[in-house]
Amino acid sequence: MFLKATENDRACVVEYCAAEPQANLFLLADVQNFGFDAQFQEVWMQKDAEQKLQGVLLRYYENYLYYAVNVGEHLAEVANELSARNAPLLSAKPVLLDGIAPHMQGAFERHDKMLLTLSGLDKLVADPAGLCKAVASDAPVIAAQYRKIAEFAALYPADSTVLEQTISNRIQSGEGEHWLVLRNGEIIAHANSTAETDQSGVVGGVFSLPECRRQGLAKGVVSAVCRSMLSRGKTPTLFFDNPSAGQMYYSLGFEQTGAWGSLEAASAKQE
Repeated sequence: MFLKATENDRACVVEYCAAEPQANLFLLADVQNFGFDAQFQEVWMQKDAEQKLQGVLLRYYENYLYYAVNVGEHLAEVANELSARNAPLLSAKPVLLDGIAPHMQGAFERHDKMLLTLSGLDKLVADPAGLCKAVASDAPVIAAQYRKIAEFAALYPADSTVLEQTISNRIQSGEGEHWLVLRNGEIIAHANSTAETDQSGVVGGVFSLPECRRQGLAKGVVSAVCRSMLSRGKTPTLFFDNPSAGQMYYSLGFEQTGAWGSLEAASAKQE
């Protein structure tokens, strides 16, 4: 069964998920940064008949994260819970998705990614000209630039209100930083950190405008994000499934340390 978690359950949830901190980067960061009372976030504990904790499910806006130490019949219950909630996106370890996917209702697309970690500064490149750190009021402009990139436009609805709010909340809460490269007042390259905790953070949102590619801008802005995290004692991590992007990350010193996956409802992609 799934029971709504409260602040009183924080220690239990964190201790359970801390068994695999890399697999739970987002889940642990969301609990640390937003807790159990935010309107856009909910946390549930999955327990068996003896009230033993079997898993943790988290909703962040419309996205769901799930973690369990073990695989088993309880994964079918996860699928039923998500189907009842019409969840458009679930992220979890691949081995957990293997047990959940066969029980999901409707059509879903699966995406598997590699988890990379950076341990040092040695291979990072110099800051590109025009580099600056974004503030919350930059969120609408950043969201608009996202929609100029085909890979990102496919991920977000035409109404960018939620994306703008997510970016603004991230900057204001300290959950992450957004770094920009400006040229003639326009954002031509971007990367951000997200899911920052006391120990780590995730690099994402990496792009340069099509007409500005092959100028080393993506490497430069990713290096800036990583340099900032490392200076604050945090380990940069990222997820990727794009081979060309992978080459760039490896050249900056990232190494593969795990895997991650997601199930996305086909209906969500059509909206």
